Amino acid sequence: MTHVNQATTGGFGFVTKFVALRETLSRRAAQYAAYRTTLVELGKLSTRELDDLGLSASDLHKIAHEAAYK
Repeated sequence: MTHVNQATTGGFGFVTKFVALRETLSRRAAQYAAYRTTLVELGKLSTRELDDLGLSASDLHKIAHEAAYK
């Protein structure tokens, strides 16, 4: 009687790892671009406009981070 065993690597070959790395870097670049864009746009608001929104200048980095990464 003959038996055939076939082993697979579970998809963790070099190409799979490279594709995953590329996707991760692409996602992180997009998140950082969203963070910078949000920060720049919020930075254009005057103190009065920020007050009307209930924000202060010290909140801008936190808000931009939340917008991009959450």
